[in-house]
Amino acid sequence: MTLRLLIGCGWLLLCAATLQADEVVVRSGKAYRGFARRQGTEVRLNEYGCSAEAMTLGERRFRALDVREIRPFPVEDHLQRTLGELGAGDVDRRVDLMRQAQSARLKPWAQRLAAEILLIRPTHPEALSVFGGAERFAAAKRGNPTLDRALALEIRRMLRVESGADRRELAAALLETHGYEAGPDVVERMVRSLQRDRGLAGEIALRLEAKDFPGATYALHVPADYDPLEPRPLLIALHGGGIMHAPKGELRGTSKDALALYLEDAKRLGWFLLCPQAIEAPWTTSKNMALLDATLAEVRALWNIDLERIHLAGQGGGADGAWHLAARRANQFASVSIAAGGKPVG
Repeated sequence: MTLRLLIGCGWLLLCAATLQADEVVVRSGKAYRGFARRQGTEVRLNEYGCSAEAMTLGERRFRALDVREIRPFPVEDHLQRTLGELGAGDVDRRVDLMRQAQSARLKPWAQRLAAEILLIRPTHPEALSVFGGAERFAAAKRGNPTLDRALALEIRRMLRVESGADRRELAAALLETHGYEAGPDVVERMVRSLQRDRGLAGEIALRLEAKDFPGATYALHVPADYDPLEPRPLLIALHGGGIMHAPKGELRGTSKDALALYLEDAKRLGWFLLCPQAIEAPWTTSKNMALLDATLAEVRALWNIDLERIHLAGQGGGADGAWHLAARRANQFASVSIAAGGKPVG
């Protein structure tokens, strides 16, 4: 480790309590990240995220005239956090957040905020413009219970009906009247999920393909405010705990190891957290890969998972499994995060 890196690490420890993420956008459009402060005619950015004025390691300086914008980073985290603090009827702050999302070119976030504004003020011109006008918003609203409160109410009534045959009939009627395209399998999944517990289940026996994986288990966190009408992101976390360095085939890590690392953030974000238990070492074996497929299929059959926002993380030995999956199934994951892992193989 070089002297420069050692000094930097020492400063990072001193600054740990004041870490903050900002993004400085210069006039060319290029963005730099760290902790930013305006000082006279300058903007100083510490790329280590340290707010101590004496910290000059990793510092960039810009003329204030050359800086177009200083904004929180990641913007998505800022939006998520702020949205959770808003009152039910706070239009002005939602408009401000919507503009921030547009500035950061986060179209899904801008549309989500615009939709919330339109649920409060249906003719708000700026929110309608995010969808391309009133006609396009009406098209986006059709069949979407998130945007159409009347449809959401009808679906909730349907889910309380006891007879499966009656539910199928009502679902067909909603397709005709509201353009709601959920098939019988989706409706029955919503019914099943309403009957299941929220929160953390530490050791669930795999059932969907149990014959192929006898004794297989997984841990699952379900958001406390889960709504079957709202697809939620899912983080799949692969545990470490000695898989990488254990004797061949010996398994030491558990799903509880992954829970300890990721559970609090999953709760904060309102995400599902899935922690499978490997059945052999290392994670990269074909049997473990098949187990992951079976576990994910079971969770998708029980809960409303947003298939566009399935994230993968791996720590220690689980990092090898995450590298392995990332290289072979990149289109399946919105992001991949590696912690304390070795280099990817191949």
